[in-house]
Amino acid sequence: MAAFLRPLQQNFTSACPNRQFLTSVMTSDIGGLLLCHTSHHRRGVCSMTGHPMNSKLSTTYTVMNSSLLKGGSSNPDKNLQLTRVIEQCKRNSVPNSTWMEALKRLGSGKSDTVPFTSAVHGPAGTFFIIEAETDSPKRIREQLKGTLKKFAVNIVDPSNIKAAFEQKGLFIAEKSSLNDLGMAEELAIEVGAEEVDEIPDPESADDDATLFQFVCDSDDFFKVKKELERSQCTLRSAQLQYFPLNRVVVDDDTTMELLSKMVRKLEETDEITNVIDNIA
Repeated sequence: MAAFLRPLQQNFTSACPNRQFLTSVMTSDIGGLLLCHTSHHRRGVCSMTGHPMNSKLSTTYTVMNSSLLKGGSSNPDKNLQLTRVIEQCKRNSVPNSTWMEALKRLGSGKSDTVPFTSAVHGPAGTFFIIEAETDSPKRIREQLKGTLKKFAVNIVDPSNIKAAFEQKGLFIAEKSSLNDLGMAEELAIEVGAEEVDEIPDPESADDDATLFQFVCDSDDFFKVKKELERSQCTLRSAQLQYFPLNRVVVDDDTTMELLSKMVRKLEETDEITNVIDNIA
């Protein structure tokens, strides 16, 4: 992986262990936000209720609020994004009382932010998806225009995303719950997953440690998730993820450095939650 970018979060390291460019800056993961978003959170009061919140509660609320906007419901059973955030909270030892209180407050009113997506064509056939949560789409749109004009890229209509990317359900399972790849393949057939691979475990100090990665059609996400859990498969993560239909190779070092600098600039924008690319 290129040295100019922060290490990939666990889920994307697992998904694309051999990639040398950032597939997605998963700043919306609760683990990452506990490190980076708290320092940027400008209000210590819930915008819905006016109640004071400690930093961890404030951070958790911010992520859940983003998930509510994307998933459309404060009920985790009906909102994939919210379910994922709760799973991340549990994995990162966020106290139950913290995320339960954030969830309670989430259902008490309306949000003052909205999701924002921008699509960008870059040099050498590169394509970027930029996702954000903002209280002013006009402001962040103008901010992106100012930032991106320096990097030889063009903002295009988000409808172009469908021509370059597809969404898939991605599940990372602990190997301890499955004996070998053969058993994982049998399970994949049973639950309706399209494929399964054995991948390195980026969180283990053991270089030989591996995980199983299941991929399914986005429409089958909840069904496959339910069946995997019913099979007593231990899931480390479950999410919908953009996958490029075709990857492009950027051979020119100057172009790659330009794109890496662009991603760094985008990461400096507090409201941006995700940057996804199609680079091989």
